[in-house]
Formats: sequence, structure tokens, C-alpha cells
Amino acid sequence: MNGAVKILIVEDTAADLEALRQKLAGTGYELLAETDGCRGIARAEEASPDLIILDLLLPDIDGFEVCRRLKKNPRFDDVPILFYTSVRSIDEKLIGLQLGAADFLTKDAPVRELLVRIQNLLAERRARSERLRQAVLDARTSIYHRDYFLCRLAEECARGKRHRSFFCCAILAVDGGSAWPERFGPEIAEGAMQELAVELRAAGRQADTVACFGAGAFAWLFIESPAEEAAAHFERVRLRVSSHRFAFFQALQATVSIGISMFDVGMPPADELLRRAESMCAAAAAAGGNRIKIYQQGVAQ
Repeated sequence: MNGAVKILIVEDTAADLEALRQKLAGTGYELLAETDGCRGIARAEEASPDLIILDLLLPDIDGFEVCRRLKKNPRFDDVPILFYTSVRSIDEKLIGLQLGAADFLTKDAPVRELLVRIQNLLAERRARSERLRQAVLDARTSIYHRDYFLCRLAEECARGKRHRSFFCCAILAVDGGSAWPERFGPEIAEGAMQELAVELRAAGRQADTVACFGAGAFAWLFIESPAEEAAAHFERVRLRVSSHRFAFFQALQATVSIGISMFDVGMPPADELLRRAESMCAAAAAAGGNRIKIYQQGVAQ
């Protein structure tokens, strides 16, 4: 059950790191390790661990600063940080908790206590994730709803400006989808959109955000990818939709018009990125549908 759980250990002392590995041996957790704070932050950003075990005393920046930097990043809002240190002061413990750490444990604590603390933190994270998932899912399609997508888009734009990263916003409109309720009846139309939502979710990567964006439309946040990779990905999505055969109404065939807007660090806020994607989607539909239009660096393609 624990096989997919990744735990990042940030510990500079070789003996303490090996002791911690031994304590966690046999748990099934995937253990990652770094020996200083800056490398620990970089590894967390790269590997997206489920939990971080953090020493307070590190050779470059201390554990407090590591915790502070990680918790400033929205990606790590729900990632529990367990301070595991030889420092016993109640003041240090309170500082760590105030910075956003989930728990604080001294290195001489019994192994069983360490394992229980880790299990509890992971269980709490799963419970929070499930509550959040239920709160942000569209009731009809069981994928994210529009408001959540807009929040994620704003977060990704802020992150992109900080790190100059590549990503795109895409709008996918089902060609003629808004007329499906009238043509086929509301039950068939809703069932078909639910099937398409499942297809799109299956085509997405774990890091992507796919959302219902209105009647017959979906929105997609495709991160950490240059324009060429995004174009290739959405071409596969377009083909996947056009070849889909609906389980309960095989006479129905769907195609999508896709508008893509690539993030540019010099562009206005997130709403402009979205507006460009919507404009490209409308252009793709006006050109006959079942095609992709891309807005990149001021040029529509």
C-alpha cells in the first residue's frame, strides 16, 4: 500500500541518515535523500514527495528556512513537513510549527512513534486531499470545475514568472456540443459529456489540471512543456476524441476545436492568457472544427 509514497529526507549527517533509513526499512516507502537545504528544496520541486522529513541543523541554510521557502510555494501547501532533529527546545518546535511544519520529533524518539507520526501525517494528507477533491469537482463530469481551474491558472502564471517556466492554457470545445441536449436529449448529452471527461482525464498527466469550463467546453493547464510538446500532446488528444466510440450511444461521434495559448513571462495577468486560448478555440471552430489553433509570442498559428 505504501509503495507509491515518496518521502524526502533532508539530513546532512551520514550516520543519522543511515539510521533513519534503517528505521524506515520494510515500510515500502520510496526514500529520497539530500544532504543540504538548497538541494533539498530543488529535489522537492523535482520529485513532488508526499512527505518531507527535515533536520533543523543543515550546512547551508537551516531547516526553518527550508520550511519557509517550501511553504511559500503553493505546490507544497498540502505536503506535510516533519522536523526530525536533535534540538529539543520548545521555542524551536514552536517556530517550526508556525512556519507551517506539520509535526516535530526528536531523533531519540522510539521507532514506533516515528512510524506512527508518519502514518498519521500521510493519512491526514489523504483525507484533506479527498475533501478538497470533492469541493473542487464538477458534479456532472467529476473533473475540476471552472473556479478551481481559474485559481490554478493564476497560481501557475505566478510560478511561471518567478521561474520562467513553460506551460500553456488550452480550451477544448466539443464541436456542436452545445446543441447535443436538443438533438439527442439531455440524458444522452450529459452521459456523452461525462464519457468525454473520462477520456480527457485519462489523456492528462498527473501534473495537469483538466476542468469542465461550461456547456460543451473543457479547460486544460498543461505545465512544464514548450510549445512543440504542447502541440503534439493536444494533437493526440484531438485524435483520441475523434476516434472515441460512446458506450451507450454509438451513433454519436465527437470532435473538438482546441485553442492553445502559450505562457509568456512578459504577458499581462492570467485572464489574458485565458482570453487568448478562448479566442484561438473560437477561431478553430470557425475554421470548421476538429483542429488546433495556437497563440504564441503574439502570433496566432
